[in-house]
Amino acid sequence: MLQRNEYARYARDVRRLRGKVLVLTGTASLFQVSVLRAVMAARAAGDLPGGAAQVYDTNVLTEDNELTLALLHLGYQILSPRGCLLETEVMTTWRDLWSQRLRWKRGAMENLVDYGFTRITWRYWGRQVLTHLGVLVTAIYLATIAGSIAITGSVQLHPIWVAITVIFIAERIVSVRDRGWKQMAFAGLLVVEMSFDFYLQAVQARAFWDALRRRERNW
Repeated sequence: MLQRNEYARYARDVRRLRGKVLVLTGTASLFQVSVLRAVMAARAAGDLPGGAAQVYDTNVLTEDNELTLALLHLGYQILSPRGCLLETEVMTTWRDLWSQRLRWKRGAMENLVDYGFTRITWRYWGRQVLTHLGVLVTAIYLATIAGSIAITGSVQLHPIWVAITVIFIAERIVSVRDRGWKQMAFAGLLVVEMSFDFYLQAVQARAFWDALRRRERNW
């Protein structure tokens, strides 16, 4: 349920952006033959990473994300038709989810390193910075709560933060309304989805650490 709610929010964002997407969907994408030939030629000429004259860069963990960057650098657009809906397989265990997201998140970071800071990638770099700031803020948040309990034995609630929390809960509820009232009620619990978010942030931190240490990559 947590994964499907996550995907429902992303689909909502795509609709609100009028079909503009951040990355090609590996589940189902269509290309013009001429576009793929242009990618192959650009790789062969050294204008794109990859080296060999092929469509995909087989050295990366996230080939669909890398191909997205390749097409954008060549001047093409990627769009999601309003009436085009698809479903992707969700991971059924926490271990599988960890492996999947570790590959996605580390692959995305390494793709950006391959392309550098360009007129295309600066937005993606910005998202990475915000994501890692979110991981840092979460760590500080949890440490603050733990420290407060350890020192005073309780947690003080301030009106301004309670109000912000209510707004946050409202956003979580509204953003999954396409999935029905049961999922809206589930999202309203907040603490359950927060635990899921903390888990994904832990994956993000591990991906950054592995990339920094140049640890061996695998699927």
